[in-house]
Parts: sequence; structure tokens; C-alpha cells
Amino acid sequence: MINKTKITNEVKVHLSNNKREDKALHKVIISLAENYTIKDLVVAIKKLPSVDLNLIENTEYFVFAKLTNNQLELLEHIPEVKNVWLDRKVEKMDYEVLKTINEPSFLYGGADFCNDITWAVLDDGIDKNHNALKYSNVVDVDLTGEGPIGAHGTYVAGIIAGWDPSNKFSGVAPKCQLYNFKVYGKNSSNWVSICIKAMEQIRNINKKANKLVIQGANLSLGISNEINVKEFNTGHSPICEEANRLVESGVIVCVAAGNYGAQAFEVPGDNSTQVWANFEMISVTDPGNAEKVITVGSTHKTEPELYGVSSFSSKGPTGDGRIKPDLVAPGEEVSSTAPNNIYTTASGTSAATPFVSGAAAQLIKAYPNLIGNPMKVKNIIMDSCKDLKRDPNFQGRGVLDLAKAIELAKKS
Repeated sequence: MINKTKITNEVKVHLSNNKREDKALHKVIISLAENYTIKDLVVAIKKLPSVDLNLIENTEYFVFAKLTNNQLELLEHIPEVKNVWLDRKVEKMDYEVLKTINEPSFLYGGADFCNDITWAVLDDGIDKNHNALKYSNVVDVDLTGEGPIGAHGTYVAGIIAGWDPSNKFSGVAPKCQLYNFKVYGKNSSNWVSICIKAMEQIRNINKKANKLVIQGANLSLGISNEINVKEFNTGHSPICEEANRLVESGVIVCVAAGNYGAQAFEVPGDNSTQVWANFEMISVTDPGNAEKVITVGSTHKTEPELYGVSSFSSKGPTGDGRIKPDLVAPGEEVSSTAPNNIYTTASGTSAATPFVSGAAAQLIKAYPNLIGNPMKVKNIIMDSCKDLKRDPNFQGRGVLDLAKAIELAKKS
């Protein structure tokens, strides 16, 4: 009998659907139980019968493995195992297809350069040869093996750090230095485990240097929620735990809330199928459910008070009753950089999140004493938001107001 405290419902359903494929391998993430070391857990996993040792990897707190049905069921009896999760694909937070345009919107201009601040972008890659990103000295960390360039990550990077006065384009924190952590690609690399590895690598880079080489991270990505009645607590999935751990290490972590705030459903009728649209609460994706990250929803580009929160933007509360997102930022028809030195326009919480990353970078540039204190930065940003008079589980505290955040930081 499988103990419900270890094997998540998602894994059990997956096994049930594949019960006849005894030799099939399943990618899983195994978390470490208390009072054990990661070495203990790795040794225990390697003792499973007929396990392929080449298919086992680990970070400081998790083991990533490819196991058969029988091997997975045996994990229930290993005391070093806390929980077992499927290693699933992550999704880019696109809302609509990217469109190439000739002239970008100049949303947040200015020449208060942030070249002494460094941000990690966990995404599908950055084209560091773009004219607007050539000042950011992009460091490539390709964890997919597919090459460091991607469209989505280039777009996100431009909103954070772009600077191209010839095209009247500026990111929120122009010339901010960037680490390009490519964590998903076109093939089989879209896995939560790679995101976890990237976050651990950020911690290790900082630990090795004995200082915060990387002060912040942007994750314009997410995974849909797994709902387990007994064994799962919202905000405590492996990717959420690692995101919280990164914050605890002193890094500011900004995460997209997701684009599941409005959903369409097919309803069968007498003679035809009708499509009905509805707005969805409790739709924030992981790692946006992590308590310590700054979770960002989307609002209108120029008139947030009139139009409020974007219909697509995921809404709270979290499954355990916390208010999310934490705030909203412009996320509709926002223009930014694209590979091959062009500009595109897109909508989604992917667009909104780098606005907050850029604002946080500006904040710690103005007040270096805030570096290493991500929770204080989060509180300052949230406390300075402009209230849109919408439900807190739609807007969080309201829309980002960088000028007020800097003013508030001065007084704190």
C-alpha cells in the first residue's frame, strides 16, 4: 500500500495511466526527508534494484532520477525520501503570439544606469548581441545544450536592462548586468529540475564569491498547480521551496503569476458545442505560490486605474489562503527586444514581471544597504504600490510605482 505522505497524487495518477508499461522510465524529483543528508538519499536511491546510476543527479536538497514503476513504488519504504514529484515541463508566460514591430514603446526611459547591479534571467535564452543588450555583459549559462539564444528570454531581458537610445528604447534598469540561465528549450529540456539546478547554481556562485555576485533573479515562467488533498501544501512544491531558499540566501526573486486568469471551456449542446469563457480564481502558478518571492500579475500598459487587472492574469488566493499576486505591472502590448536586433510586442505576466525586476534593481542601486535583504525590498515595493481599488487577490497591493518605492526606501 502506497503511503500518501510520500507519493504525490500526480505521480500515482501517472503510474496508474502507465501501469502496463513496467519498463518505462519516469522523470521524478525526490525531496530529502529531515534528519538525513543528500548523500544518504543518493545512496538509498542507488540501491534500488536494477536502477541506472547514469540517470541519477542531485542538488543540495533534491535527487532527480528516471525510474520504473516498480522502483517508484519502492521509494515509499525509503526513510530518506520525503516526497516524490513528477519532473514536469515549465511554460513560458506568453499570452499571444509575438509580433514584430518597427518602433518600441518607451515605457520607462531614463539614463540612471544600473551597470553595477547583476540580475539572473531564468528563461529560454538571451541574444546578447542585440544592440539594446550589448551593455549588459551577458554571461551565458546554457543548461539545455541547445545554445544560449531564445526569443522569450531576450524579450524579458530587454524590459529589465535594455538601452538603445537610437530607437528611443530603455529597460527599467538600463545596462543592468545579466546572467543568462537557459532553463528550457525546444526539445526535452523543459523540466522543473533544470530550474531548480539554476537556482542552486546562483546560490553557489554567490557562496563561492563570498558576496552577492547576482543580486536578483527573474522567472517569467511557471507550472500548473498540482492539487493533493492530504499530502500537498500550496507553495511547498520543489520549485517553490528552491525559490524560497534562493530568497533566504539574499537574492531578490521576481516571478510571473501566470496567464490562467481567464479560461475557455467547451460545453456540449443539443446540436453543437459551445465555448464559454470564465474568470478563474486560485490560478497562480508555481513558483509564484512561494511565499517569499515577489509574484507579479499584469495590468494595462498605460491606464491601469481604468482597466484594472488584465483578464488573463492569474488570480489568487493561493490554495492555502494567502493573497497572491503581490502586485501588478504593465503586461499588455508591451514592446521589447527580440533576437536578430529587432523589437516585438507581447502581452502576459512574462512582460509584467521584468518591470518589477528592473524596479528592484533600481532600488538596490539607489540604496546599496538593501542588497542582501530581499524581504525588505519586497515590502518597500509592495508598500509603495498605487491602489487600483480592485480585489487584493487580483491586484495584490496595486500597480508598481518605482518613484514612490525609491522615496519610501529613503525614509526607511
